[in-house]
Amino acid sequence: MHSSALLLAAGLAAFVLTGGPARAGDAQPSLAEAVEAGDPQAQYLAAVLIFSGKAEAEPAVAVALLRRAAGKGYAPAAYLLGVLHLRGAGVEASPEKAAILFRAAAEQGDADAQNGLGQLLHQGVGLARDDREALAWFEKSAAQGSSAAKANLGHMYLNGFGTAPDPGKALAHIRPAAEQGLAEAQHNLAWMYQMGKGVGQDDAEAAKWYRKAAEDGHVPAQFNLGLLYALGQGVESNPAESLKWLSLAALSPDPAIRRKAEKHMAIVSAAAGPSAVSDGIMEARKWLIARGK
Repeated sequence: MHSSALLLAAGLAAFVLTGGPARAGDAQPSLAEAVEAGDPQAQYLAAVLIFSGKAEAEPAVAVALLRRAAGKGYAPAAYLLGVLHLRGAGVEASPEKAAILFRAAAEQGDADAQNGLGQLLHQGVGLARDDREALAWFEKSAAQGSSAAKANLGHMYLNGFGTAPDPGKALAHIRPAAEQGLAEAQHNLAWMYQMGKGVGQDDAEAAKWYRKAAEDGHVPAQFNLGLLYALGQGVESNPAESLKWLSLAALSPDPAIRRKAEKHMAIVSAAAGPSAVSDGIMEARKWLIARGK
């Protein structure tokens, strides 16, 4: 990387982090100086600021900074570089490289990397599927307070992946993650209430948690909430509200969910009449517009 580009990026990053340029005589070196001196944490911070648009430099500069920091064993940089490889964002799309980088960071104790490695192991992406090892990494990440790992751990216990099914343990992990706002955990908690798994069966609680996840854009929750409104389970029967959520679920890129949503839309529409159909579609459009979609 050309030194002037690196210094420009780091100098802008230092300005953002400190509220202004470093002053002469400061005891601590500026971020720019730390980056130039090869400090991996400074390189990582500068890269993050570039990616977030708070420092003006080409993404290639940020990638080079991450590579330098990861090469020196800085776990957050290795994890972020792995995310880029997983997405093919500015680097070669390679789940295998992502898995290697996630593991390197996870073994150093990075909670995000531990959760990410668990997900790759559970999904069999970039390496062979291994639910037992995935469970172990989710446990490590959750122990550090990762809400995402708690949600994933609950999913594993709920469905018996890598362990015997244990609804009680699933609930102990899923509820805190749901209360912290994770849509996947909210959906799973709703399903547990709807099915009476690990908790007393309660359609009203199921509807409450499905709604929280649905409002956050969780497609299966939108579908399930639409069904509850169609059936009047846990909520008052409302064809328009049912069609709102079913029509949003029908926008899913997942063909299986899309087909199910379209099937139930046709059933609800046939029984509801044109006014409810119009109201439901209008409410769905308002929901999308409010979220810039």
